[in-house]
Amino acid sequence: MLLVFLISVLLISLVTYRLLGFAKRLESTSEALDVNEILRNVVGFIQKEAEDQNVSIEFNLHENLEHIISDHGQLEQVFLNIINNALAAVEDEGRIEIRTWEESGYMVAVSIADNGFGMSTQTMNHIFEPFFTTKKQFGTGLGLSITFGIVKKLGGEIKVESQVDVGSRFIIFYQSDKVLSVRRTLHEPVEDIACRR
Repeated sequence: MLLVFLISVLLISLVTYRLLGFAKRLESTSEALDVNEILRNVVGFIQKEAEDQNVSIEFNLHENLEHIISDHGQLEQVFLNIINNALAAVEDEGRIEIRTWEESGYMVAVSIADNGFGMSTQTMNHIFEPFFTTKKQFGTGLGLSITFGIVKKLGGEIKVESQVDVGSRFIIFYQSDKVLSVRRTLHEPVEDIACRR
């Protein structure tokens, strides 16, 4: 009984620590960012772990991709959370594909796909909710919730596609630097992407 209590206290402490860390990261700074470069850097952080799991990470990046105006650290956190989730979902000799492209002339899109165990429709309906996890005792259920919050705060949109035993795909959209610059020049309000789609 005492052991269960101590584990519960430890988990609560961990959750509190991560929430406090998340709150600090909300103070964002905006700059022109190369999404392709950030993705390569993030994969560099976890390349050794992927190799240890015998998982291949493949890039399919759009050349001369428009920059976006965003926060470097928070954008890294978004990509790191999603790629880490993909690593947890795939088995030995699994595959993760990272792709970027431009869409509709004003958006930069990022796709992170894996061939892991996938998710049911019911699970997809809850994955961005705080404390919801499929990892049982190994997860706090905060990773994707924090990711969703960061993406929305930075003016982006995130979608997920998944099929059980086939894999999952997370797609993130941000307005490009080119469009934001034009709107600021014309003194037009910068709208949230979600309002335009």
